[in-house]
Amino acid sequence: SSGGSTKTFGNANSNRGYASVYALPFHECREVVAGHQWRVSVFVGGLPPPRCAVRLGLSVLRRPAHRRGRHSKEQAMVVRVVRLGTPREEAEGLRIGTVRRPPRGVRKAEFASRNWYDVWFPNLAPSVETMKLGQEAATPAQWATFSKKYRAEMSSPENHHSLQLLAALSHQSNFSVGCYCENETHCHRLVLRVLLAEAGATIK
Repeated sequence: SSGGSTKTFGNANSNRGYASVYALPFHECREVVAGHQWRVSVFVGGLPPPRCAVRLGLSVLRRPAHRRGRHSKEQAMVVRVVRLGTPREEAEGLRIGTVRRPPRGVRKAEFASRNWYDVWFPNLAPSVETMKLGQEAATPAQWATFSKKYRAEMSSPENHHSLQLLAALSHQSNFSVGCYCENETHCHRLVLRVLLAEAGATIK
């Protein structure tokens, strides 16, 4: 949660098996549909409902986890969105640093062993100018400005192809992407999570 007030608008149709959730300014929302709990992480930055709610909410809808039982060993391949430098999750796979700069004061040979990242991929990080907008954002309107500019940068052909590639790989292999920020709700990886979901990635 962002720590401020959050308005949530939701609807669910158990016959069609989906839920759409709209939240301001950014929030992780849950809906129970047909006996399953679905989790949707969204950022809509003050855009008006319901069109944006449906577009963004449905785009990041996630399938329910496998129930425990004889099929519990069947694990879907996923991409995780993580904070770099934190302990790795079980079966996390390759950790990709979608950051503009390497970690300070850390030798390159220790990036992986100290859980920063295995591969540096600054292509999906905001530009320095845009990154400063995100760091200085103190209101939903300012965050919306950052989000819009970051999305514009990610819409370039090169970055669009990168998102499509990671989305496709998420169906074949476990891996993670991340940034250094402690709070995901005030980090570009919150928007990156939605961008990957919109590209068709399977996200945990």
